[in-house]
Amino acid sequence: MRVPQSVLMLAVAIGLSLPASAQTQITTAVIEGDVVDSSGAALPGVTVEVKNADTNLTRTAQSDAGGRFLVAQLPPGRYTATFTLTGFAPRVFENALVTVGQALRLQVPMSVSVSEVVDVSAQTPIVETTRTAASSTIDETTNLAEVSGPGLAQGARVEVPRDGS
Repeated sequence: MRVPQSVLMLAVAIGLSLPASAQTQITTAVIEGDVVDSSGAALPGVTVEVKNADTNLTRTAQSDAGGRFLVAQLPPGRYTATFTLTGFAPRVFENALVTVGQALRLQVPMSVSVSEVVDVSAQTPIVETTRTAASSTIDETTNLAEVSGPGLAQGARVEVPRDGS
């Protein structure tokens, strides 16, 4: 029984391409895991930010309904993983080292965040503490005279005290 030459060539081509495709799949790493609350219940919708400490490459993901997350195709290196969700204190894992082909698994417990809102309102004080001034109230009518001269506009009016002082 003789095998046609085209079938043999196809088999050789497939055989040679398999190691090359397998090699390209193991040049990156994965960070994955589960996010839970303090009781151990899964937390869906947690924002996961993974940042390479050396290159600042940043990838983001969200945890699914079961609290699971996956950040794939990460170049090897040191990463900081930050987990945030409204109503919970953020969690940060620093210096997570991943190598080629590694799947780093993190278990992330998050605790409820207690925050206090303080309202501050500003009101104008009755007494001005930043300025010194003296004032008085005049209840008599003063004489007005038209004055003209250097630095005054034509027809400017100036108040002149009655007693001439």
